[in-house]
Amino acid sequence: MRSKLIVVIIFILILVFATSVFADEKSQDLSIAAEGISLLDIDCGSGFLKITGKEGLSNIEVRAEIIVKGMSAQKTKKFIDDKLVLSLEKRGQKAYLVSKFKSYFSLFSIGTKAINLTVFVPKNIELKVDDGSGEISIDNIQGNINIDDGSGKTTIMDVQGDLNVDDGSRALNTNGS
Repeated sequence: MRSKLIVVIIFILILVFATSVFADEKSQDLSIAAEGISLLDIDCGSGFLKITGKEGLSNIEVRAEIIVKGMSAQKTKKFIDDKLVLSLEKRGQKAYLVSKFKSYFSLFSIGTKAINLTVFVPKNIELKVDDGSGEISIDNIQGNINIDDGSGKTTIMDVQGDLNVDDGSRALNTNGS
């Protein structure tokens, strides 16, 4: 009985050690000209989303930090290559930002998988955000904003357009309140 307990403890320690040791973080930048774009439509999964409006900005600029923890380096690279969906494209007067991992099944899904986004936009743009989980921060936007947030804290500051929020976790902070 004692030897079984030791084996179980060693197995748990190996899992904990492997999860903390094998981590990969990768950054990717995306950018498109903002001319003619009136709305940015964002569809993102887990990770934080920070959107800041800037006066006179002529591009929509995205910095994506892709985080995968709990896999070997080889499996992490394959996972990112096979499952990452990250794109920024213009269609008509709209720009579409997609940031998520394709659905997958793993019997032993240990670790963290997230895409943290920092987005700079012209301050007069409208936003439509569909966010899975993670913190959202929006600052200095003059256009209308529609947010559908699954979970996570949402902070909205210095917004002049209409604001419509469906927040699953009910953690909403506007104008610093």
